[in-house]
Amino acid sequence: MCGSNQLVAAETLGLDHIRVSLSEARQTTVEIRRQSKAGIDVVAERKKEKGIIPTFRDAANFVYFEHKAAWKNGKHQAQWISILQTYVFPFIGDKLVSEIEGPAIRDVLAPIWLEKPETARRVRQRIGVVLDWSYAKGFRSTEAPMRSLARGLPRQPKKSAHFAAMRYADIPTFLVNLRERHTVGRLALEFLILNASRSGEVRGARWSEVDLRSKVWTLPASRMKMEREHAVPLPPKHTMFWIGRRAFAAKRTI
Repeated sequence: MCGSNQLVAAETLGLDHIRVSLSEARQTTVEIRRQSKAGIDVVAERKKEKGIIPTFRDAANFVYFEHKAAWKNGKHQAQWISILQTYVFPFIGDKLVSEIEGPAIRDVLAPIWLEKPETARRVRQRIGVVLDWSYAKGFRSTEAPMRSLARGLPRQPKKSAHFAAMRYADIPTFLVNLRERHTVGRLALEFLILNASRSGEVRGARWSEVDLRSKVWTLPASRMKMEREHAVPLPPKHTMFWIGRRAFAAKRTI
């Protein structure tokens, strides 16, 4: 069993193709045990020597290219990496992921923690994703040390409340005012209100999705976050005809 365990350890450390004498093997074993008792991650150190462990910048780019296909929102795709390029790479971009601990992350967050709280929270979340990915790939001996960060940073101000919703009784008057000018933006907003739709759904809408005869707007699965086709009942036919006529006059699709 002893020989089998030594073989496993050698392969783990990348020593499977190195021929050494029994005396040298014993000396190496003693050194490995000494380092292990001292709290040193021997495997990580071996990878570091070989140049296998990536920098934070490289690891972040690996994560980005692996995951971006799953993100439906194009804006989110672009922002995910750009926020790291702006706020993180200048500080720890060139550090090996195995060397990044709580204090370094705190120093990245501190300048924006109170000034840009929402941005800071996104930065913290993405640093955690990159370091957890690195741990899963064997480049770190621990997961991201994110829980303790709250102790080293001041309390952020409470999030501002959402904008107040318009009262239902005020919507008819608002629509009258909205129709005073003919612009694509106003047309899209009216379409959104009449169908209780999300802004992204309306901005990406196509006439091919609209069936005026059945009064149904069918959004394909490819445009839905849950990747399931979604049918939206449309307003009365005369209203849709009026909206469509204005869209045609503006020489734009919905």
